[in-house]
Amino acid sequence: MNLPKRTDGEDENPDIPILNPGKTTVFGTPIDTNIASALAYLPLGPLALVAGYVLLNSPSESPSFNRYHAMQGLVFTGAMLAVFVVNNVLAAFLGVIPLLGPLLAIPLGLLGGLLALVYMIVGVKLAFDTYNGKSHKLPYLSKYVNVLLDKTK
Repeated sequence: MNLPKRTDGEDENPDIPILNPGKTTVFGTPIDTNIASALAYLPLGPLALVAGYVLLNSPSESPSFNRYHAMQGLVFTGAMLAVFVVNNVLAAFLGVIPLLGPLLAIPLGLLGGLLALVYMIVGVKLAFDTYNGKSHKLPYLSKYVNVLLDKTK
């Protein structure tokens, strides 16, 4: 991922956060890019998909930073929603089986709650770090982010 270049004359160090990557225009309103990019990670379920799509198509002064985080937020939220749907469908089908079904569906229900907690914690952490100018590549999902970014140029 190409982040905006530092202009203060210091050596380029990828660990130094970029606190002001510029502005992103969302619905005609200029917003700091780090704030706009952080919105793509907030654990809001389907609303996060809408926020990511809007940010992906918004003009920005640092488009690589904005587009990367918007796409990663879309992929992260989409993957979590897909896991939630599979878990709930499996729990519903297993719950129909007499006697054995509830014994199998209860652990899946608990797993769904744990997945929701993980989604909230990871989403808030990614939003906070993005707001502070740090970038994280999510394991397993970052290769899909890069492929999708190449396709949407």
